[in-house]
Amino acid sequence: MAPRLIAARGDCCASPDNLGGMGNADYNGPRDLDWFVPFALITAFELILARSGDLVSVYSVFAFTGALAVFILATLWKVARMAIAGEQHPVARLKESIDPARMLFAVAGIGMASLSFSAFTILKARMHLVIPFYADGPLAQLDHTLLGQDAWAAFNAWFGWALGPISLVYGFWILIQLTAFTAVLMTAPSNWKTQAIVSYALMWLVFGLGVACLLSSAGPIFFDQLYDGSRFEGLKPVLARSMVEYHTADMLWRSHETGEIVFGTGISAMPSMHVAAAAWIALILRRTRFVWLGVLYLLVIYLGSVMLGWHYLTDGPVGIAGAWLCYALTGLAVNRRASQDGRRAPTGAAAAEASH
Repeated sequence: MAPRLIAARGDCCASPDNLGGMGNADYNGPRDLDWFVPFALITAFELILARSGDLVSVYSVFAFTGALAVFILATLWKVARMAIAGEQHPVARLKESIDPARMLFAVAGIGMASLSFSAFTILKARMHLVIPFYADGPLAQLDHTLLGQDAWAAFNAWFGWALGPISLVYGFWILIQLTAFTAVLMTAPSNWKTQAIVSYALMWLVFGLGVACLLSSAGPIFFDQLYDGSRFEGLKPVLARSMVEYHTADMLWRSHETGEIVFGTGISAMPSMHVAAAAWIALILRRTRFVWLGVLYLLVIYLGSVMLGWHYLTDGPVGIAGAWLCYALTGLAVNRRASQDGRRAPTGAAAAEASH
């Protein structure tokens, strides 16, 4: 039997089918609306703040295409798994198992996420115009106080032997995020699904934009350019070993100087949203047999964020705290509403029994 997500303390409920699966669990229309409506409201708020329809449309096409490609690949993987398992007619079996309404919500969710990411890109690029970069000095000094040297130097001294694979995983961050988010969208409606999606959207809005704007910082990788210094001159050889990160940094800096907004643009260090998003993946996997993979991925992303000079030592922990806070508070809200509506998911032994 496919693994199930079983509810336990700390999660609002269990997902009714395996993560990323497309089982034939009964569909309850309003339950998918539970995550879609707040997600749509958050996205609408971001679009209103961005106020740049033309740019949003360009980025949305790119992001939507990428997410839809992940969606299609996940479907093909489902068919392949059926064929490997001995199913004689995997495509026909897949058609029987797909709920049209759920797939409609999943595609709509992908579109909504594309719009949200597009708005986030535009807003992130403008944050330094609202509150200029000011926190880099204190954050860099904090690193030196805690470690006796800059965090990037300390981490490379300890883990430099693994910089190659760490950089490789770090470079696939956006693809992994798309895959994880799409997998959640494809699960059956549940309180857990609502918690996962709404907390993800809140995390990017509250911490990716709000907290990041208040703690305006650029990160070690841009420190010298911003403050006309050479404190992080030693980062250059490290970046030279990771050409993807080197060219990404160059693109971001050119965009910052010219004011041109391109896909994925914007400079911000505190908190690390790379780490926050990785923490979100670990949270949604915490009650599955893949929890170790989520924790390992989080650790790799955190190490990479510091070793490659994108972030200071404390950016990651703040991102993790933000992801946990959004996930926990959303879970409380979803659970309270579910209790009021009389549809709270079973917990403990009842949940284990329901999963079989």
